[in-house]
Amino acid sequence: MKKHLLSVLVFLLFIASEAHSQNKTITGTVTSKDDGLPLVGVSVVVLGTSIGTQTSGSGQYTISVPTGKTALVYTYVSYKRAEKQIGTLSAINIALETDSKALSEVVVTGVGVATSKHKLGIDVQAIRAADLPQVPTASIDQALVGKIPGAQISSIDGTPGAKTNIVLRGINTLQSGTTPLIMLDGVQLGAGTDLSSLDQSNIDRIEVVQGAAAATIYGAQGANGVIQVFTKRGRLGKPRINFTSSLASSSYLNIGHVHQAAMHGFKTDASNNVIDAKGNIITVNPDGSYSGVTWANPSAGVSAMANPLNMTNKPYDHNLKYYDHLAQLFTNAKTYNSSFNVSGATEKTDYLIGYTYNKQESAIKGAGDFTRMNLTSNIGTELFKGFTIRSSTQLIHTTDALNPYFRNGNNSIYNALNTSPFFDFTHKLSDGTYPYRMNAGGVVSVNGANPFYYEEYASRISTRNDIIENLDANYKINRFIELDAKYGINYDANDDNAVYKNQSLNLNASDFGTYIGPGTDNTGALTRSAQKTLFQNANLSAFIRTDFQKDFHIN
Repeated sequence: MKKHLLSVLVFLLFIASEAHSQNKTITGTVTSKDDGLPLVGVSVVVLGTSIGTQTSGSGQYTISVPTGKTALVYTYVSYKRAEKQIGTLSAINIALETDSKALSEVVVTGVGVATSKHKLGIDVQAIRAADLPQVPTASIDQALVGKIPGAQISSIDGTPGAKTNIVLRGINTLQSGTTPLIMLDGVQLGAGTDLSSLDQSNIDRIEVVQGAAAATIYGAQGANGVIQVFTKRGRLGKPRINFTSSLASSSYLNIGHVHQAAMHGFKTDASNNVIDAKGNIITVNPDGSYSGVTWANPSAGVSAMANPLNMTNKPYDHNLKYYDHLAQLFTNAKTYNSSFNVSGATEKTDYLIGYTYNKQESAIKGAGDFTRMNLTSNIGTELFKGFTIRSSTQLIHTTDALNPYFRNGNNSIYNALNTSPFFDFTHKLSDGTYPYRMNAGGVVSVNGANPFYYEEYASRISTRNDIIENLDANYKINRFIELDAKYGINYDANDDNAVYKNQSLNLNASDFGTYIGPGTDNTGALTRSAQKTLFQNANLSAFIRTDFQKDFHIN
């Protein structure tokens, strides 16, 4: 009896051994051919069967292949399908090639899932870093100009560091006006941090959902459209060090030769000298103003300017000269950009740490400059199989040294266009200071003011610190279930200081009884304002993925 039982056991072990020998275990790693990074969630299937698996957070896979099967098939969203012959191999590593056509058709929806455009009921524009301008630009918003069909992107006032006004087709004026929802690595930014303050050199791609249709995925906050910004990650391999530096110069262009009237209709003598009503030749006063300038035909029942008898056909060529105020106001402005980063990745961890310095000068003479420094990091690691944590950090420091009266740009332009062209903005009083009011009496140049007076008597320093921290924990329990938790914190602190000097000794300001600044007199003033905001949000998601036909044989 014992002998028969032993024979049965030996036979069963032989059968088990034969059954085991029917399968072959293959292991390997799948990476991207473009950057060498491991690909997560790649489908690995035995050719001609429904046997398959997916790669882990480090791009690794293990699959059991029945005897007689000759190849493995690798498929992944936005990458070309690939096959590998098994032969005698027990380890197969493969680098997948991106499918440029498919890549443009894949986007990340509001909950962080890579989805084909064809499966969405809304239009999503995807802009990769390679599609952004390679010439130096000061900020992301400038780089996006012309890249999003139908979008209106402009600086609020044209000065360096100014916030951006973005309209993505539809307009919604409730709460946030026309401002779209801005997301960084899947987490919403607070209203205090502007898109232009992010580091362009650290951007991997940008996805844009236009108009109110974005609310179908992002909720009511996406009613004005959504801009998603995704930052770069480290690439698999040895550490990489990158450094770039650029210098750009912006020049004042007056292609259409816009200018004030080069001819006048003022009263003149036989030599074309502008004279007052008594026949005296007009000269500049000690306070920088002119007195007695009058129209050749001051009274005709209508305003002198509207009197058809006042023909503007006399050149400024004798006692009153012509000055191009726009040329006096503008100058060449330089923009400096420098970027440095260190990146790399192993099978379990990837990292990218970078620093960027940007400085923009104002195109208005003496108006100051704007400086921004960005310190960024993006670090991710797989703690155990299928569980990955990631930290994305941006520290932003800006210094705005633009003149408070040039901050919105319109005062200086207004003055240049409303001051009579016979005033010289560069003319100084006997004490070396600039005159403020540039009036010629009566109704001539009543709105005239010298923009260089603002530069001389007002200054401002505004500093801002932004901290953007995004944390992401992702757990791929198996090929069916994935859990994801995102948390974002956005803190910003702004400190604004302005100085208005004593103007009581300026002859022009005293004669006209005018001054600049918030004070109640012309003796000067100091102002300071400080503001801090904190914005937090979280996103918890659970994903269930299945193919009913392959997994459950349900058509």
